[in-house]
Amino acid sequence: MEEDEASKLLGENGTPNLQADGTNPELLCSTVKQCKVYKRRWYVLFVFTLTSIVSNMMWNTWGPIQRPCRLVFGWERWKILLLSSFGAIGPILGAIPSTWLMDTKGLRTSVLVTSVMLLVGKAIQVIPFSDITVRTVVIYIGHLISMFPSFIANGAPPLVSSTWFPPNERTTATAIGALAANFGAAVAFFIGPSMMPRTFDSSENNDLNLTDKDIRLIEVRLMDYFYVQIGVATFLFLCVAFYFPSKPPLPPSMAALTRKTTQIGYVEGFKMLVGNRSYWLLAFVFAASFGIYFGWTSVLDLAVQPFGISEKTSGWLGTGASLAGIISGIIIARSADMVKHWTKAILVGLFVGTVIMQLIFTMTCARILPFSQGLLFASIICSGLLFNGTIPLVFELIMECVFPIGEGTSVGIGLLLGNSVIFIFDAAFMFPVSDVQWMNWVSVGGIAVCVPLLLVYKAQFRRLDMDTKPADT
Repeated sequence: MEEDEASKLLGENGTPNLQADGTNPELLCSTVKQCKVYKRRWYVLFVFTLTSIVSNMMWNTWGPIQRPCRLVFGWERWKILLLSSFGAIGPILGAIPSTWLMDTKGLRTSVLVTSVMLLVGKAIQVIPFSDITVRTVVIYIGHLISMFPSFIANGAPPLVSSTWFPPNERTTATAIGALAANFGAAVAFFIGPSMMPRTFDSSENNDLNLTDKDIRLIEVRLMDYFYVQIGVATFLFLCVAFYFPSKPPLPPSMAALTRKTTQIGYVEGFKMLVGNRSYWLLAFVFAASFGIYFGWTSVLDLAVQPFGISEKTSGWLGTGASLAGIISGIIIARSADMVKHWTKAILVGLFVGTVIMQLIFTMTCARILPFSQGLLFASIICSGLLFNGTIPLVFELIMECVFPIGEGTSVGIGLLLGNSVIFIFDAAFMFPVSDVQWMNWVSVGGIAVCVPLLLVYKAQFRRLDMDTKPADT
């Protein structure tokens, strides 16, 4: 029934049927030329990118520095994993308000709320309570506050690109916004362990014997790390408060103009998604791949620990994988902008490559392949290089499939499901009996399932076809 409702809004070849919405098509034709691309779009993208970087740097705070935190706060491993799991719990709790903000209040309000919560959440974590239990609870609350709006930081790239960028730049802009999350995670992988004194002897695979003075130094370095995050969050808030418009005076494309005239409501858009089977197939592909891959990376330190690889080295591995993914993802997205309608084929190739790399890593960890540190490192980095390129492409396929439904709701459901998968990963490792080997095999199988699903998906390009349709047709 919802597909019938959608068909009323979209006529032949995905062209919006504006008469069904009471809009005069002649009036639209007279205003088609009132589309303009503004240079300020790059500032808007920069500020949003910074939002994603800060959010994901805070999301990845705890995993790379779990050993120093255990020493300073006396935490057991499950407590750190619980804290890390808030990176998934926060977006799940904030899903409905975040998607509602994006689809009804626009970019400025959404990003402003996000920047305030990032700053407040991190600021209360540095309050120096003397009681360890109280301090732990406050840190938990602060991290949850910071993670609550991360749906916006990770789910709004398609909204930014469709609102501000022309068709030949949309996928690239989505990639930059989405992959900024990887840069934030990479910064945390690098800065966190680098600021901490050494707490682990990688040659002996044992904890070092640290004095009380050493532990106090670690605590000081932890606070310095938190202050660095507060400083960046403050700069972000000032940028948004000073200038960050929700939309340009004139839309950048025919599709953006049509979105403005159709005015599909938040609840109506959700109802239309419920009956769209093609959308749910893509949502499952995104949730399974995104949730499993980032669930795996969140506990990567545990996966490589049996090989005597230090926390700092595992941090460098995470950094390398994230940075490789950013570079490749932007190049791939730019290629997709230039070669229209090939998004699905590119995605299939990226997923196949990711599965191969994950399989090599898993077989090395299981000793099925002869252990080689170089092979282990290469498989992690190449996996990140390939997989991260899939995120903006899946985002764009989803938006092409559901146009003109709002970006917040469409992408938000996939992120909600993906974060639920990440939480399952984190929750499983709160129990001492958990074996890291099953996690590696799940990463292979879960991503591999996405390949046949993409092959059976019939690609739709409603938005792109409208923007590339000749004016006289």
